[in-house]
Amino acid sequence: MFFIMTKKARGSLAFVSGAITGAAIGAVIGVLFAPKSGKQTRAALKRKGKSAVRQVRNYAEEAGDMIEPKVQKVSKGVKGKISELKSGFKEGFSTASTKKQVK
Repeated sequence: MFFIMTKKARGSLAFVSGAITGAAIGAVIGVLFAPKSGKQTRAALKRKGKSAVRQVRNYAEEAGDMIEPKVQKVSKGVKGKISELKSGFKEGFSTASTKKQVK
């Protein structure tokens, strides 16, 4: 399915990808400059990783909630146009066959 993203949706997607990138960079820097032992650092990274995953899920849900009504609106409009086209074709074929029978 192809649809055009709104500026708001693109902004949300950019934010989510930025959050993921920031979390990864922060984790690497944290490991490199950690004054704690390896075990303590791993535990802290695990906590921060879980927190980042929760945050990304929340942002993804928010983005989905923003996009879903717009997708449904567009879908409803497209279905209406398809219905109009079908009616037009049926009317056109009916008119054409009536004119053909008159000849």
